[in-house]
Amino acid sequence: MALALLCSYLYLRYTVPVYSSAGSMIIKGNDQGSGGGKGDKVEELFDGNKRQNIQSEIEILKSKPLMKRVVEKQKLHFSYYAIGKIKTVNIYKTGPFIINGQVKDSAKSFSFKVKFLNNDEFKVADGAAVYRFGQEFTTANGVFSLQKNYGGAGTNSYNIVWQTTEQAAATYANALQIMPKAVGTGILIVSMQSPNPVLAADVINGVMEEYSLYSVEQKKLSSDQILVFVNERMLENSRKLDSVQRLYLDFQTRNKLINGNTDLKIL
Repeated sequence: MALALLCSYLYLRYTVPVYSSAGSMIIKGNDQGSGGGKGDKVEELFDGNKRQNIQSEIEILKSKPLMKRVVEKQKLHFSYYAIGKIKTVNIYKTGPFIINGQVKDSAKSFSFKVKFLNNDEFKVADGAAVYRFGQEFTTANGVFSLQKNYGGAGTNSYNIVWQTTEQAAATYANALQIMPKAVGTGILIVSMQSPNPVLAADVINGVMEEYSLYSVEQKKLSSDQILVFVNERMLENSRKLDSVQRLYLDFQTRNKLINGNTDLKIL
């Protein structure tokens, strides 16, 4: 029993807890409701297509292009970690500061440590210079400053990690889990496990919001393409009709069936 209690203590002491966040969303099709009766039999014939459409929407939700939009909008390139004596913890939206600045090369990932001397002063990496909140400092990767978030930084050390949009999108897309709530329904459960439940919730909400915007954009694009096609066809048919009318008028004129100049004015 003593050994079991010791193992449990060590596990809880050294293991970073992982939280699960989830949300649900409805994927609406173009054919809502069949009216029952014989329509149910017809609907069964297209049930395979429905499942295929749901699977297609799941792939869109888990796609990197959609996740890139989430990363860009929510600024998920930067990750913040509090370095403890035993474990390092992700402090997304709960840390004492937020980093601002200009990244020199946005196509390359990097990280650096910040060591606080007190609640307001800190050093960057192993440098000797001391900085305060709002004061700019330069590294090999750009010019940055720390903005106070809330609480006191104390004398803790932090690790700041920058990921490219591609890398961050791949990380969060791979962590995303999407499954139908039940067979034959358009309800999807979107879930994600993360050491930081706030981060997981923000990613899930961001994905559902961007998917909604993406759907509207696709419908608008489809409508615009249809209008362009219809306008082009109408213009083409108008040119053909005009050409036929001119040929007909020329035929009548050559065969002296009408007076071309007079009847042209009438037309």
